[in-house]
Amino acid sequence: MTERGLRAAGVGVVLVLAVAMVGVGTIIARLGRLGGSPAPATAAALPQPPHPAVAQLEGRVDTLRAVVDSISALDDSLTRATASTDSLIDRARLVNQRLRSLDSTARRSRPRPTAP
Repeated sequence: MTERGLRAAGVGVVLVLAVAMVGVGTIIARLGRLGGSPAPATAAALPQPPHPAVAQLEGRVDTLRAVVDSISALDDSLTRATASTDSLIDRARLVNQRLRSLDSTARRSRPRPTAP
């Protein structure tokens, strides 16, 4: 076969595959409609109350979300407090170092007692 013939065969195979995919998609869509769920307009017209178990789970989820939000807020405040405490500790260390240096300077500048 020539190069031209191979290209034509390749295009033909691609077209056949595309038509087959469209056919399979159509069959799947039709089988999905056979399931018998009501049309969207009908379903919207007749709201169904949630099953009691679903309502109970929704309540639990809401409670868990509130707990997670509280924990997150607590974590944020602890992070801020820790940062503030670290800053205070650093300042206290700096003051302590300065006081020690002043103390050592004062010791060096004191007159030494002389023997009587």
